[in-house]
Amino acid sequence: MCSQLFQVQLNSIELLQNKQMKANTKPKAVLMDFHRTLTFDLFWETLPEYTGRINDFLFVEPSQTANLWLRGKISAEDVTEIVADEFRLSYDFLWETLADECARRSFVNGILPKLSQLRQTIPVAMVTDNMDVLERFTVPRLMLDKFFSSIVSSHQLGFLKLEREGQFFFEAAERIGVPITNCLLFDDSPETCDLFRTIGGQAQQVFPDTDLAGHIQSLLRV
Repeated sequence: MCSQLFQVQLNSIELLQNKQMKANTKPKAVLMDFHRTLTFDLFWETLPEYTGRINDFLFVEPSQTANLWLRGKISAEDVTEIVADEFRLSYDFLWETLADECARRSFVNGILPKLSQLRQTIPVAMVTDNMDVLERFTVPRLMLDKFFSSIVSSHQLGFLKLEREGQFFFEAAERIGVPITNCLLFDDSPETCDLFRTIGGQAQQVFPDTDLAGHIQSLLRV
């Protein structure tokens, strides 16, 4: 009986040590969410009298517009036309504003230089439920391909991160050539983090006050 109890204790200690080793081991790739992780900018943010109303109309109120946009079924031009009609605003004005904003996205303090350093040691991929404006305006204008080994968007794939039992992440992992089990995800969504852990990866939930650059710096020291 004593020997059995001793063996259980040994197994428990070994399991704890393995978990600690895994936590302290540098991942072989980092996957990074975009909205509310790397940036907190909103669409049409430079139109404060309309920003909240437009974003609620697209993302909060019952509407298929955002779902179709995120899945690549409609374009930014289509969405701009819908918004122009809904709020009785000039299509040309809304379109120019949207394109300009997306080309000048702001990022959380100090994160891009840290990601550039990290990419010199391991692959860094952006994984995001996003729209065509990311690839059409944000990526080329801000030269984000210098900071990311791969950029995987729901607009490309036609489905979201939480759909199809994590297929989004398997696609991202395949593109960078690193198994899910060796990847660390940074994402603001607790559901997305839970899914990523379920399929074998490590995940760190990001909050508005998270020192993201500090987390990346700690990986650089491992």
